[in-house]
Amino acid sequence: MRTLDPEAHANVHGRILAAARRLFATQGYHATSMNAVAAAAGMAKAAVYHYFKGKHALLEAMHRDVFDDAAEKLARAPRFGSLRDALEFLGRGYLEHFREAGPAEVMRIALNVNGEDPELLRLSSSLVMPRMESMLDAFLRPHLPEDAPAGEARRLLLPFFGALFYYRFVLQSTCAPAQLPGEREYLERLLEAFGRPPRPAAAARTGRPPRRSPAREPKTRRGRS
Repeated sequence: MRTLDPEAHANVHGRILAAARRLFATQGYHATSMNAVAAAAGMAKAAVYHYFKGKHALLEAMHRDVFDDAAEKLARAPRFGSLRDALEFLGRGYLEHFREAGPAEVMRIALNVNGEDPELLRLSSSLVMPRMESMLDAFLRPHLPEDAPAGEARRLLLPFFGALFYYRFVLQSTCAPAQLPGEREYLERLLEAFGRPPRPAAAARTGRPPRRSPAREPKTRRGRS
């Protein structure tokens, strides 16, 4: 098959991926065939295989796009003066990202909304989480205590993003808008809970701030009477 120029190649690649993502999200990953992907993309099946070896390759590419988009946004992020400001940037970015159709569809695929494969979420997580955790750890490291143990950023971010996920994909899907706080209010509550830097490791072990030695006043000689 004749190789297209880079721009045309990227357009066809994106068209196939968008068609597969839409089908995986609505019909299910296992229930969708490569024939169906080709038909939805308006292409011959052989042409689709020229770009992707199979459905797993399509799934990998979808998650890679999600990661690359997040990595690009983090690379453009300004330097923040506090942990709270850094988390606010991440929280706003998360909510905005998953308002977009493409990322929302990828999340629907990962969540296995069609109930066909309980391992699908684990597979999706394995495609993104290791790289994402490493990237976020580097992003938050300047806002953690110098002696924070390895993995401290992960321990902080898992419940933070877990709460955002629950709001976006559970509460917003099951509750009436009048029952929910707005996104800004919800994020503010999370920042109040997570926006304080963790205690230094020494303080965490003892339950108290590190003890400081009291300053000693210089000795003075007493004059003889």
